[in-house]
Amino acid sequence: MTITVNYIANYRLNFATNYVFTKCGLCYNLQSGKLIKQILKGSTIGYVIASKFYSLTFLRSKLEFIPKNICPF
Repeated sequence: MTITVNYIANYRLNFATNYVFTKCGLCYNLQSGKLIKQILKGSTIGYVIASKFYSLTFLRSKLEFIPKNICPF
């Protein structure tokens, strides 16, 4: 049995462009194709991005829209 799920990514981090966030708030690493889990460190909620912990408040300020690629074909 195979189950396939498609997510639409709207945002990416401006300092690490291979990490994207979906419409439902999930974080994915496009380079490895893995889901990044949200963790609690101390009393701060955040993600481990490129082997370093970042809080949600910091990451929200670094989000940007993924630019549309214009292809003439």
